Amino acid sequence: MITGFVAALVISAPSLTQAQPPTLDGRWKLSLVLDSAWRTPQRPSARTLAGELLVDPVEPRPAGGVELPTVHTGSFVVDFRRFGFVVYGATLFASAYATDSVRIVLNPTVDHGHVQLTGRLRKNRIEGAWILVGDPMGARGSFVLERLSETARRVEQRPPASTAQYCNRIDS
Repeated sequence: MITGFVAALVISAPSLTQAQPPTLDGRWKLSLVLDSAWRTPQRPSARTLAGELLVDPVEPRPAGGVELPTVHTGSFVVDFRRFGFVVYGATLFASAYATDSVRIVLNPTVDHGHVQLTGRLRKNRIEGAWILVGDPMGARGSFVLERLSETARRVEQRPPASTAQYCNRIDS
């Protein structure tokens, strides 16, 4: 028999004052650097690209419960042809995790042929790495996103209607 022993059970619950994931709402200027590319339809003709992302706002979640990342939708305009490939579509998904981690998927409706950006958010700037998920092609590099405004303005992209148009534009 053990005497004089006191045990305590401490249950930790999320605090309502915990830091919330940052908001990604607004217009963002995108700067991409190409580090490497393989098996792309065309040879890359540039090492840098610029583009724009629009991240739509989401409704705030009620406090309490399990903290899950918020998934934003949005659109993008980036002409990847100078990197030797095309990303069809203009839809994006964006998520913020914890207080500074961000993941953005350009053209999330396909399992290959999309670009993933992962990085760290500091104020109105996100820096990180990107990768083209393709089969058998691929590319990777670094990126910087700078928030231009926190207001939404729809971004439109008109990609080539066919691969033949794409190849003709690259060759010309």
